[in-house]
Amino acid sequence: MTAAIDILAQANRVARRESLREFVLDATPGYDPGVIHDRICTALENFRDAQKRGECPRLAIFMPPRTGKSQIATRCFPAWALGDDPTLEIMVVSYSSDLANSFSYDSRDIVRRDWYADTFPDAVLETDRKGITRWRMTAGGGYNPIGIGGSITGSGADILILDDLFKSEQQANSAAHRDMVHDRYRSSIYNRLSPERGGIIMLMTRWHDDDLPGRLLAAGESGEGDAWDVLTFAAVATHDEGWRRKGESLHPSRWPLEKLDQIKANCTPSEWESLYQQNPIPEGGGKFDTSKVRRFDLVRDLADEHFDSVAISIDSAFKKNARSDRAAFQVWGTRLVSDRFPAYEMRGGDYIHVGDRDETLACFFLLDAWAGKLDFDGLCMKAAESARAWTPQTVRTDKVRLVIEDQANGVALIRDLERQEGVTNVFRFSPQLHGGKEERANQAGLLVTAGRVFVPHDDDTRRPWVRFTVDEWRRFPSGKYDDAVDSMSQALIYLSGSNRRSVTGGFSAGAPARRGWARHA
Repeated sequence: MTAAIDILAQANRVARRESLREFVLDATPGYDPGVIHDRICTALENFRDAQKRGECPRLAIFMPPRTGKSQIATRCFPAWALGDDPTLEIMVVSYSSDLANSFSYDSRDIVRRDWYADTFPDAVLETDRKGITRWRMTAGGGYNPIGIGGSITGSGADILILDDLFKSEQQANSAAHRDMVHDRYRSSIYNRLSPERGGIIMLMTRWHDDDLPGRLLAAGESGEGDAWDVLTFAAVATHDEGWRRKGESLHPSRWPLEKLDQIKANCTPSEWESLYQQNPIPEGGGKFDTSKVRRFDLVRDLADEHFDSVAISIDSAFKKNARSDRAAFQVWGTRLVSDRFPAYEMRGGDYIHVGDRDETLACFFLLDAWAGKLDFDGLCMKAAESARAWTPQTVRTDKVRLVIEDQANGVALIRDLERQEGVTNVFRFSPQLHGGKEERANQAGLLVTAGRVFVPHDDDTRRPWVRFTVDEWRRFPSGKYDDAVDSMSQALIYLSGSNRRSVTGGFSAGAPARRGWARHA
């Protein structure tokens, strides 16, 4: 019997050393792990392996509040990593020193348990440096908790954990506070990382699309910052994710759909989307009712349907600053669809839904989209590639046009395409004839509301651009970027027949009439 107990004890020690999940279960009696927690543990184990190899990894985890991210990553993971290497310097930064200290206290409590010493005999807590503000191991490593506004001088970090840097929606919606957090990260926190093996874990509930995660991920995507591995867990899946289906809860045993529906009913739309879906929409966004965007089978339609016209709509900004507008390319096709459409009439200055009608109307189909930062040469190459990829020989249509605004950067782009690339099917779009940015967007928004705008079915593996594009429409006009909206409105105004002049000229018609726009292209 004694031998069997010894064998079991040894197996438990090995399991705790080799598996973060097993360590978390022993450190947290009564813990109810779900698939999301298994995925987080695996991601953190991979992070630790990469950090030991000196790869300086970057891991971002976004999920709703009260779903267990801090218990795993800020309390248990530091203790587990220090057991493996008690020389590690681990820094934890939160929105306040009180919260960071509470994480430190809980992690230190794990290190003081008997089973921890049995599992990691070389990881010994230093007796005269075991306070909650900063505790140390005899081997030299330790846990250093800091509030975002606290002093960091003299501190270093092999692993930096950023856990909830915004206390409230008010802080996140304050541009001054967002700038303060970013400046602190850039000037005081990031430079404390070890150059040999410094890794960063960012644990956040998303409040705003211009919060620190938004800025860091945008810089990484543009090539001007660190590249991040990202895990995003929405409370309710918005698409099939492999491990759960669209509409399912992220942790059904603790957060059943009935509970999440109750929470959603007591939230504003922006609170639900940011806090629980990790898809922040800033106040003032949501001008497009994207729930009215319809879906279609892209592969089938490209093979079987004939489009009356196809537009390659280019929003041609070519600034390289990480905070500037991006260039955006969208390919749209239009064809007649016979269906039951919502009908609207203008009453008292507003469009009123007056029922549904069986009609045959011109509808608009998003066939492809791309957005990113390019220098001018890259912009010209991308435009020329698009012109070659979308022709009457590659898509069933009689007419393909590159639609580019004939002002600012678009003038130079049009000149290069015509003179250097030999592109002859450019339509010069004059935006000033159709009102300002928001007025043009409103015209496109009415077509969305009328059920006449289609995007492909979601498929994050093959077409991640669908979700990114629709999300940007939904955030307009308060989102960080609006180039996908500019490209969309430009294409829909052109394809709807608002433009009356030839391909080589600007528009002769004035701004399109607003009355009845939702029903008549």
